[in-house]
Amino acid sequence: MENLVVSASAETEETSSPEFCTNPACTFHHPGEQHNNRWYIKFGTHYAQAHGTVQRFRCKACGKTFSTQSFSMQYWVHRVIKYDRIESMLIASSGQRQIGRAIMASGRLVKNRCQRLARSYLALYAEASRDHPLGENCAFDGFESFVRSQYFPLHLNILVGCESLSVYGFTGSVLRRKGRMTAAQRVFRHMIDIHWKPARGSLVASCAQVFDALYNRIPISNPASPWKLWTDQHTAYPRALQKVPWIREAMHAGGFTHCTVSSRAVRSRQNPLFPVNYIDREIRKDMADHVRETVRFAREVNMAMQRVTIELGAHTFAKPERITGRCRTEGDATHAQAAVFGQSQVAQRMLKLRHTRRFLHSHAVHRGCPDWISAIWQQQYENPPVVDSVTGQVLTKRMPGNDRRAAHLLA
Repeated sequence: MENLVVSASAETEETSSPEFCTNPACTFHHPGEQHNNRWYIKFGTHYAQAHGTVQRFRCKACGKTFSTQSFSMQYWVHRVIKYDRIESMLIASSGQRQIGRAIMASGRLVKNRCQRLARSYLALYAEASRDHPLGENCAFDGFESFVRSQYFPLHLNILVGCESLSVYGFTGSVLRRKGRMTAAQRVFRHMIDIHWKPARGSLVASCAQVFDALYNRIPISNPASPWKLWTDQHTAYPRALQKVPWIREAMHAGGFTHCTVSSRAVRSRQNPLFPVNYIDREIRKDMADHVRETVRFAREVNMAMQRVTIELGAHTFAKPERITGRCRTEGDATHAQAAVFGQSQVAQRMLKLRHTRRFLHSHAVHRGCPDWISAIWQQQYENPPVVDSVTGQVLTKRMPGNDRRAAHLLA
């Protein structure tokens, strides 16, 4: 267990002095607005069994008190565990309870740490996406899995760079089951339809959310060399593009081109959809809840999206662009480096501290956070109800997502 536990000194090394006040209404809440250290005073210490002696502070402007733990990923925990171990196991097709057995922790603890780790990658995505120009065309497609049962397909909409294979954005949509079914299955689907149906046009709106986040990031001013978006022939994609006003204008002016390829085309490297097909394969082999024909599957939509965030964030910012077979890959270029995505000083610091530093949603919104990031961070995805297949009644006690959500994890 020695290699799983982080010492208190290592965990608080980067948070020995506060960078901002934790009160969202305070004038010193956002980083960069404190020109010196005179906005706070030291306010004593307290001892915690998990962290040792913890320094406290008090803001001179609003009187809010906080400590070094307020800025740590180990905030409000009774047991300190290394996040890199959890991340490496999660993206190696390990389930949450399987990870818990390996590190001698409960499944609830692993779930909590996955939520925290996902928010680190969301904060990194928000910073990397801020006014970052895309120097490559992109491919966009849907990855279909399911949540809880195959009556609730989960459609992941993923935008991938054609050259670097970096993932630039993704959303999820829970759909109504379609395709061939037995008579009994159709009866049960009708029971579900009585209580729940996906919102009309939810897939189109979800795709449009990813497209709208490209505003001011793609070169659309030169009709002679238009920016290209490659998709298959799904009818939702043209409607989603037309739903975004600035894309509609760019397509009319000739600076934005929507190119389509048949989904039945050979999935080789020559296929323009190869980048997103490659990401689909990575998700299938790396994530326990999306491996085909197993007993492991996602049960709650928001947690499924957060686990996908860890997988795609690690792929983009941490995984080497080329796999060479060497065991040490610290100096190898990542997909994000190949795309010059998230290479600012702030983003690089966030990448370095993603396993130790706590990042806040209020900071991401202040600096310009895309809506698709906020939806995952704030757990805004709706969970379909659990319906009894015999009585047709909703089982509220077994409803995933009904557990209490800690406010400090959504802040």
